[in-house]
Amino acid sequence: MKIYEFTKESGKTITRFNSSGVTIHPLLKPDSPCQIGYFYLEAKSVLGMHPAMCDQVLMITSGNGWGWGKASCKSRNGCVLERR
Repeated sequence: MKIYEFTKESGKTITRFNSSGVTIHPLLKPDSPCQIGYFYLEAKSVLGMHPAMCDQVLMITSGNGWGWGKASCKSRNGCVLERR
């Protein structure tokens, strides 16, 4: 069994694609272009629009905000956004 620590302080800050207020903890990165990670998004943070290497799913566990791609939608706690 492997135990993962994903406190905000131990994560990696993301600034690419004009992102701000975003911290990631990569959890799994198999031998494919996909990965699984846990994000901390601070209030008024921006995860910049970026090219997707594979389908993407964003699961909101706390708070709310906006998601966008071909269309935009308001997201909230308990919501799942999928980008293909």
